[in-house]
Amino acid sequence: MANLDLQQLSPALAQHALTNLVSGEPPAREILSLISVGLDRDMRTFEREYFRPGSFVTSDETLGSTFKIVEAYYGGGKTHYLRLVEQTAHKHGFVTAFVGLKKDECPLTRFDRIYSAVTEALTIPGGDSTKRGFANLIRHWVEERSRGQEDPFDVLDKELDSLGDLPLMGLKVALRHAVTALLADDLETFEETLVYLTSGKIPQPLRRYGILQPIDTSTGSLALRTLAALIRKLGFAGFVLMLDEGDRSLSIVSSKDRRAASNNLVQLINETASAGAWPSTVLLYSIPSWAEFQDAFQTNQALIQRTETTGFPLTPPATRIVLEDRLHSHAAKKEFCIEVADRLTRIYKVAYPDNQLNESVARETAETIADQLTSDPSFRRRFIQEFISALYKVSD
Repeated sequence: MANLDLQQLSPALAQHALTNLVSGEPPAREILSLISVGLDRDMRTFEREYFRPGSFVTSDETLGSTFKIVEAYYGGGKTHYLRLVEQTAHKHGFVTAFVGLKKDECPLTRFDRIYSAVTEALTIPGGDSTKRGFANLIRHWVEERSRGQEDPFDVLDKELDSLGDLPLMGLKVALRHAVTALLADDLETFEETLVYLTSGKIPQPLRRYGILQPIDTSTGSLALRTLAALIRKLGFAGFVLMLDEGDRSLSIVSSKDRRAASNNLVQLINETASAGAWPSTVLLYSIPSWAEFQDAFQTNQALIQRTETTGFPLTPPATRIVLEDRLHSHAAKKEFCIEVADRLTRIYKVAYPDNQLNESVARETAETIADQLTSDPSFRRRFIQEFISALYKVSD
């Protein structure tokens, strides 16, 4: 059985985490690393290639970026994988944003809507994971930079001057006024600047500052790249942007939308390959099926050619991270399930310390469930759900 560090896991957190898993939710942050099986090499590769100081992504010399597709069937661990990358990135000082793509609300065809969703999802390293968004990032930066300063206005003003030119200068102007408003405890102005920083709409009072260019379909991509540049210039190690096709199929339906989305993906891939376009950024796009991806975008051969290489983590430059490639046989899948079951059993014992759990019966139950499910593409999620339900039945 794996040697798990459960000291920080309370019975209440353990119960909550198990309840979420049974309902089909991805693992809670409290247990994410505890039930991550077979992904250590992936995370070490992310650390070595992208997150560590001096990598081509974090180095001031290169300010590089990378684009990767994470592929697995619905229930196959995509979201789990992205969350684990996020957790690893936070350890190295990266800001992250996890955005679920949806056809009507946040489609891949609309960079401006993606920008707005990203600004709501921004999560800073070392902070409260429940506090997200651009406002939280600004408050954190102001508090960190002004602590112990006799004249924080002057110090932060000079730091903002040092940011230099940015692709979309309106964001820099708005940020300056947001910081000044916070220091002056002027919440009205702060909220006005946030309207622009998060939605791209320009409240009338901001026009007097020279903010005249809204963030719309023509500037959405530029706003995203500017945000990545700002994050780096504000002193964070970099930015991890995760775009998740979380449903069973892609969020792009019509032929027109597929053409627009494929062009946007090619644009992202080309930009991340260009030094400095997305400074210190790791961009991950998750899909449920490579076959569906090929079918949806078959008319854009430039996209297919740029995304067909596999082999990660053995070949770090590979564009596609294929989670289904890891477990080819029934025996490998069953071994995976048994390891997950051992970890879930430990977490269950934390959640219910007074229950008498027959561990040998629990293991036999795990083997039976695994034998029944390993042919299912969504066996990971189904196994976790059915095994936890079984734990309640085999304990007193």
